[in-house]
Amino acid sequence: MCFQVCSGCQAGKNEEDTQSKTNSLTMKINGVEWVADSDLSGLFDPSLFNGFILISGVKSATTGLAKTFAINIRNTTGPGEYHLASAKNDLNGVHMLNWTEADNTCGSLEGFDMIVKVSKAIKSPVIVEATFSGKLDCNTNNSLTITDGKFYFHE
Repeated sequence: MCFQVCSGCQAGKNEEDTQSKTNSLTMKINGVEWVADSDLSGLFDPSLFNGFILISGVKSATTGLAKTFAINIRNTTGPGEYHLASAKNDLNGVHMLNWTEADNTCGSLEGFDMIVKVSKAIKSPVIVEATFSGKLDCNTNNSLTITDGKFYFHE
């Protein structure tokens, strides 16, 4: 009887662990939950751009265009805290494309200021885990405030 109870607890634990380890990209944008549902991609390659980390994903459109989010970190050796800002002019980038029809470009050349904390970055098999928050300026002078950003990608 004790064995059945213990094995039942263990099964629940494994199921929860598996769910928590699904590749994901989530954040709040202006206080509203945003979850990528396709094209999740993570990359760490020390040989590209003097060290490169990519975080990206797409939220499929129910109407209109799909929304694409990406963070590109150059000149990195791996895990660490990175302050990415368009004012630094260091070729790092953060963008959200197609937020709305009018706000079709936020971040990148429009402006961004983001703190990214990379906790894991491994080249092969690819593993990238990070949290992030900050602000993206849009082409219409609106802005997106990003909080509670989380990225988990294991190849």
